[in-house]
Amino acid sequence: MKKAISGGRTLPENVIAYGVLPRLPAKTLIRLQCVSKRWRALISTDPHFMRLQDAHARSSPTLLVFGETPCPVFLSRREERDQPRSIGFPRIFRQPLFGSRHGDWLPLAACGGILCIATASSSGRTSGLYLGNPVWMDWRPLPAPPGWTPQSDATKMQLAVHDTPGGTHYKLVLPFSTQSGIAGRAEAAFLVFCSTKGSWEISQQKVLVKVPGSRREIVGVGLRCSVCVEGVFFWLAGLEVLWFDPRDERGGAIPLPLPFTDEAQLPQNIGEWEGNCHRTSVNGKGS
Repeated sequence: MKKAISGGRTLPENVIAYGVLPRLPAKTLIRLQCVSKRWRALISTDPHFMRLQDAHARSSPTLLVFGETPCPVFLSRREERDQPRSIGFPRIFRQPLFGSRHGDWLPLAACGGILCIATASSSGRTSGLYLGNPVWMDWRPLPAPPGWTPQSDATKMQLAVHDTPGGTHYKLVLPFSTQSGIAGRAEAAFLVFCSTKGSWEISQQKVLVKVPGSRREIVGVGLRCSVCVEGVFFWLAGLEVLWFDPRDERGGAIPLPLPFTDEAQLPQNIGEWEGNCHRTSVNGKGS
């Protein structure tokens, strides 16, 4: 099929298929599958087209929206109302099929088009941890961190992916609270899974984080709301923001902006905007 342009000229089919269509949004591509059987096969099964579309998607800003409205979604929990659900996520790939024995899928972290997901039963026990490319349906099983449950730690894990001449390498980072804190200060450490080593190890970096009152652990106020900014990971932790750079495995803590009180912990979040880490909070009046 050729498309006419000004002057009666037409675009060659290969230019349309591999030069124009891969640049369109995934939502538009889904709609264009009904144009013809050829386009449907191209968009949904052609591996070269998928690689082109994936490469273009990685170079473009991506927005993943979470909400409470139940709907058919990619990598979402099914019926648990206390879990966030991703809505309207455009996709042209199938969900990973690990078999019904694995239970639900839970997204944990993403970087450069690579996803880390967990499969868990209704009882909360981890059936498996997987890393892969959802476009190519290439999933690699990973060992789970010791003593880890995906439901309680789903918002804590972060992923860093680096392409090198020797191949693609990655690190998974999971912070946790140790038992070595002092009054008003909790000690945070980091579990790191490095693809070159193939195992989880505790990083040498330890960070003291300010916590309410005379507590010694990050309990209740949690390690939560993680975000990646320019390759550095951030978590809300106690009364501060914990950070960790996976490249050299350094970390530290940043005090939260004032005013901040123990009663104002829950309605707050952190995020990334134009290369900066931002914090938002809601006071008792809803602002």
